[in-house]
Parts: sequence; structure tokens; C-alpha cells
Amino acid sequence: MVELRGVTVESEPGVPLFAGLDLTVAEGEIVGLVGPSGVGKTSLLRLLLGDVRPGARVVTGQLLWHGEPVVFGSRAARRWRRAHVGLLPQDPAATLDPLRRVGSVAQADVLARLGLPSDIGRRHPHALSGGQAQRVVLARALAADPDLLLLDEPTSGLDAATRRLVTEEITVRRRSTVIVTHDLRWARSVCDRVVELRHGVLVPAGETSTRPRTAVVEFGAPVLRLEDVAVARRGRELVHGVDLELRRGELLVLVGPSGAGKSTLLHAVAGLHPVIGRVEARGTVALLGQDPVAELNPVHSLGSAVARPLRLAGLRRREARDRAVELLAEVGLGPEFADRRPGECSGGQRQRAALARALASDPDVLLADEPTSALDATTADAVLEVLDRRRAVGLAVFFVTHDEDVAARADRVFEVADGRCAERVSM
Repeated sequence: MVELRGVTVESEPGVPLFAGLDLTVAEGEIVGLVGPSGVGKTSLLRLLLGDVRPGARVVTGQLLWHGEPVVFGSRAARRWRRAHVGLLPQDPAATLDPLRRVGSVAQADVLARLGLPSDIGRRHPHALSGGQAQRVVLARALAADPDLLLLDEPTSGLDAATRRLVTEEITVRRRSTVIVTHDLRWARSVCDRVVELRHGVLVPAGETSTRPRTAVVEFGAPVLRLEDVAVARRGRELVHGVDLELRRGELLVLVGPSGAGKSTLLHAVAGLHPVIGRVEARGTVALLGQDPVAELNPVHSLGSAVARPLRLAGLRRREARDRAVELLAEVGLGPEFADRRPGECSGGQRQRAALARALASDPDVLLADEPTSALDATTADAVLEVLDRRRAVGLAVFFVTHDEDVAARADRVFEVADGRCAERVSM
């Protein structure tokens, strides 16, 4: 059994992040942890590792393992977590050694049960899709058969079939497990109980929100056209015969299994990956990548990151800074975020900052790879409404998602499967 008892953490002197936090996870119990983006879910998971995020300090309280104290930040805590804890962090791809093959860090049978291809063990991390990297790190976390499993967004960016495989692997052995997720419906189906982190304390989780449909937007002229496009990776063709047209103001969504080639196709449209066939864009194109950690320079503040394309467009430093603050506000980040570095923000906050930067140049076409994957439902809806307002004045949006609720808001949905890309027909 693991327990946080009366834990108070300050993010800076006099500013509490958690206040008298209590959480007990019984042996074999699966607990879901939900809450708005930036509320501190990942920081709470870090406390369960016997650690504290940089810049924060534990004021009061204890971490207990079967009744015995584990001192936060101590060498004993590091030894304890190596012996007992398996972790899937929020940005799993960033934790893989680029020089080591997958087979050296995870067991082949677990990789197979998670639906990964038979040759995955011979691949290096750069040859993995985001969803594949996520499952490799989950397999690594399970390798030592840990007593305590801590999972940060284990199903974000996964299609329904892959999500079922991950769910089975998580639940097949009843171990103490804490799962951070933005998907409350999934959490209720998997966990013994679900708690919500709100204002530094834990309360029973509320009800699932109902996502509104997309706004009605009048479409304009075509701004992006793909004709008989094919893309390959590592000498293997992923998808071929892609024909589609995106019009001004339209929201087009691309869905399909993890590893099917969706992200590769999006990068090919952006000119960042070789392509066979014809890609024609009219106007400017911006790309929002799948990994917000890779999107933002860790040494630059969010304000500087968002201001950079504005400076390149000719704005003076002060003008660019003021506009960057406005763009951050547009995606739900207050002026205080302009001075924060990516490492001081949650995954959802980084994701929104990366979106603000992508919108800074007022592109004609936005290509976005899983733009809501690290967001709770309320924040995801707010981001989609930002895109709706932009679409109303002409922005065309083409993005990849595994979230069927998000796909339901699209004007058209294309599905990638078995090497083909075809429009989904509404019934």
C-alpha cells in the first residue's frame, strides 16, 4: 500500500501547490486521477515517486510504503522506486535512449501484447511513431513486474483498438496503480475509483462533460490539395493513393491506428518528409507537431517562443511580446505564462503554447498532430473553439487525432488503414 498523508507542497514561498493532500492506494487497487490542465496531476504523480518537482518543496506530510516512511528526494527514495515502481511519464518518447534498440529495454512478449509490430525490437526510438514510443515505455515500466505502477496519460493519442490492448495489459495483474488521464469515461471503466485534483486537494470526480459540435463555417476556395500522394518510412510504404482537398474555413480530421502513417503524412504535407505525388498549398502553412516537448526550446520562455515568428515577420521586439501575450491568452494561458519556460509548465500548457506559436503567423492552413491529446475535455473544447473562431475568418485546419469526440466535430473525416486513406462516409 502507498499513501500520501497530509502533504503540503509550495511551488514558491507562501504559494501552495497542494494543501494537506491525502491519498491512499490499497494493494491491487487502480485509482484514476483527473483534473484540468495545469492543476498539478503530474506533480502529484511525482510525489508518489518520492520526489518533488524543481523549485517546489514539501512543507508538511509524508509518503508511506506499507506504513514505512519514504523521505522525499532522498537516496533511499531513489533506491525504493528502482525496486518497486514502474513509471510511464508524460513525455515517454523523450525518455528513450536514442542509441539503444527497443528490444534492449522491453520484453518481446509484452511488446507483442501491446500490438506492436514483430520487428519493433530491432528499431531505434527515432523510427517509432508517438503511439509506438508510448507503448514501448509502458512495456519498459512493466518489465520488472513492479509493485506500484504510475501512468501519466497512458492512452493519449491511441486509437480505440490499441487503447483496449493497453487497458488489458494494465489490468491483467492486480497491482497498486495510479493513472493520470484526461479521459474520465475511460477512467471510470478501468479504475476502482476516480478522484479529481481541484485547487490542491482531491475530491470525488465529477461527471463527464458533453462536447459541443463544431461551429457552422462557410467554406471558401481550396487551399490545400493532395493528388495520388504516397509516403514511406525506413523503406516501407505506409500509405498511398491519397487524394483530398481542403478548403478555406474547413476542418478536416485524419484518424487511424497507431503507426499507420498519419503523422508521417502530415509532415510530408508540411514539406518535412519525402513524398511521392503532388502536394499543392495556396498560402502559408503552419505545423503543430505531436510532441510539445520537442516543439518548444527548453531555455526560452513561452513568450519568447511565441514571439519568434512575429519577430521574423518584422514586428519590433515590444510589439511581438505584446502580441505573444495576446496569443497565449487566446489559448487560455494568462500573462504570467509568458515568462515561464516549458519545464515549468504542464504537458497541456506546453501543448497550448505550441498552438499559440503555430497561430502567430496567421497561417492559411494549420496542420496539427494530436492538438488535444494532453488536454482535459473542458480545455480541449476551449482549444477547439479557438480554432472555430479562426476558421470563421478563413483558417483551414487539417489535423490528426485518435479522439472520436474530436473527430465528430470535423467537417470531414479521412481514415488511414492498411495503406489506404479514404473519406469516412457518414451513416
